[in-house]
Amino acid sequence: IAQCLKVKLASGLKDTSLYDVMADDMRVHDKTMKRAAAEPSHDKIVAYARQDVRDPSISIEPYVSKNGDESTLRFESRFESGNLERAVQVAENEYDLTMSYDFNTRAHTQWFYFAITKMQKGAKYKLNITNFYKSDSLYNWGLRPLLYSEARVASGDGIGWYRAGEKICYYQNGNKRKDSKSAKKKETTRPETDDRASTSRKSATSPTRTTRRATVKYFYTLTFTIECLENNDTIYVAHCYPFTYTDLKQHIDLLQTDPEKCDKMRRRKLCATEAGNICEVITITAPVTNPEEIKERRTIAISSRVHPGETNASWMMKGVLDFLLGNSAEANELLTAHVFKIVPMLNPDGVILGNYRCSLSGNDLNRRWQNPSPDLHPTIYYWKALLARTNQERATVCFIDLHGHSRKNNVFCYGCETRYWNFDEPSMVVKDRQARSGDHRMR
Repeated sequence: IAQCLKVKLASGLKDTSLYDVMADDMRVHDKTMKRAAAEPSHDKIVAYARQDVRDPSISIEPYVSKNGDESTLRFESRFESGNLERAVQVAENEYDLTMSYDFNTRAHTQWFYFAITKMQKGAKYKLNITNFYKSDSLYNWGLRPLLYSEARVASGDGIGWYRAGEKICYYQNGNKRKDSKSAKKKETTRPETDDRASTSRKSATSPTRTTRRATVKYFYTLTFTIECLENNDTIYVAHCYPFTYTDLKQHIDLLQTDPEKCDKMRRRKLCATEAGNICEVITITAPVTNPEEIKERRTIAISSRVHPGETNASWMMKGVLDFLLGNSAEANELLTAHVFKIVPMLNPDGVILGNYRCSLSGNDLNRRWQNPSPDLHPTIYYWKALLARTNQERATVCFIDLHGHSRKNNVFCYGCETRYWNFDEPSMVVKDRQARSGDHRMR
């Protein structure tokens, strides 16, 4: 931790007091954990172990620990977009938590979203989420987890999700990852000889052999402490503001109830996902009396939520929809000149499952644009086909794919390198990197 903090300080931070305190706290924490391991003072209690219910007709009973007592917290993540695999009580008010891997994978842990009950008012609870993959996090730079209190909402104070937690730190733990890879290492083999003088010098012509050295990778832990403000409260804890598949459908339904907004938008089914959920495409433009006017308008394509755990992308998309369907002069000018093709959620299955990055089949859909499969990557396949067909009818001038980032601040964008654009065509179609024969396709 101390070495990690030195790297951070070298990056230009001026106020080092916070990180000095963090380093001291972590040294004390390590010593305490070593003593606790040598002399365990509390039996480990499995407070929660996720069991997926395949049959929707079966009601989900609360998970009750077999060897816990009344003071043991109850955890739950078997709801839409929920993610928590296991919770183990390691001290009176301390729990080690494990996130679920993305469905059909053994990797991709970043998104967590779970509920806690049986917390006592005024008590502080330490939570350690122990299986992060990334080596750094904004939690070391001031980010705090999100909490939602049902009792607080019921009191009518107007507070929903809020940032909370203290003694927050993100650090490498001692748990080895199973996906550790081996690295090649060249070693020099000396010639066999009895001459000690010759063997003491390196020979320029000595043969070499290649051996493999294991590269050990470790998990990372996010630790933080939260306080319960009310008895018998249900607290939800999340990595970022949740935005579920149900939230999206309800928002679009709400937009359609407004006659003025409904005239500007058309809601259609793009395709069905692997699990049978509907991926929708929304077309937004200013209403016309003459259909020929539409052909003169250019296309702007926007998609979002290809990575399920990047929920901030959906909140940006919500803002896009609300703005375009609003009554501002800027929105009206945009809709008069353009046709917006929008897919608000490219990975509904992953969102519902509580995945961080992948789909139901375990595929990172953002790595499947080159050659998508209609069976394994249907949303990418049909979205790409729709863009190609639309581009034949009118020029596509802009494509925006909304994401979130776990280690960068504020709002930023990545763009295509100009050497992959064809500026001779009015549609500005991106050149395919593998095509060198003049075949230009939308990527």
